[in-house]
Amino acid sequence: MAEISAYTHIGERVASVRERVHNACLRCGRSPESVRIMLVSKTRTAEEIAAAIDAGARFFGESRIQEMAAKWAPRSGGDRPALSARSPGAETVKRSEIRLELVGHLQSNKVKTAVEYADAVCSIDKVSTVEALEKRLPVVGAGAEDFESRDGATMDRVSMDILLEINTSGEESKFGVSDDEAEVYGLVEALLARSSLRLRGLMTIAPFVEDEPAIRACFSRLRAWYEQIEARYALPAWDTLSMGMSGDLEPAIEEGSTVVRPGTAVFGPRKGTA
Repeated sequence: MAEISAYTHIGERVASVRERVHNACLRCGRSPESVRIMLVSKTRTAEEIAAAIDAGARFFGESRIQEMAAKWAPRSGGDRPALSARSPGAETVKRSEIRLELVGHLQSNKVKTAVEYADAVCSIDKVSTVEALEKRLPVVGAGAEDFESRDGATMDRVSMDILLEINTSGEESKFGVSDDEAEVYGLVEALLARSSLRLRGLMTIAPFVEDEPAIRACFSRLRAWYEQIEARYALPAWDTLSMGMSGDLEPAIEEGSTVVRPGTAVFGPRKGTA
């Protein structure tokens, strides 16, 4: 019975996070519809995710490719159940109804799986990853075997949404391209040169501290980058500023976030953490 109760609370927490986002938007004069909620389901079971889906959640993020492939149907799944493992509830929700994005660091040797499962990659910080992604995106109309043996440089490919991750905190422990004009603009231009990779915006992670001015400074810096890049380049689909997690989503919204990424606020502490 304890497990059933825990899963029931997930639905209540989804509602609580929605209320937090709604209130934060109203306080700073924004429409609540201007901010989307991505539930980060790293380390969470299919049953926990199913409880969130039953509460109406349709936007999820995973940090690890292996977990994404183990828990979710591939993005080509269409009418298949969204979760690859059978779970109480959620069986009627199709993969095509779910938005699933990779928010963790992507290694080049995991790119093939990312292309198969993720609707977007939010953590791009290297040109080499950009090149690997483009190479692995399927050619439109070609089968997988056909694709592996063809030179797709001039062929139409399935497109993928991309966010560039900038390390605005300067912490060495965090991934993301350096907060440097040459580095950032070089990566933006590498993405814009590849029509199959659709650059949508930016992502950052604030430091895990109680210092709100330091947190806000990271968010403000990302917003400044967002505005600079928008002014410098012709970007047909530039619309995403992903910042703010369970503990700092309110200041992120106040600083302009369009996507917040709560995890523990919905699913509770991860195993092994307080």
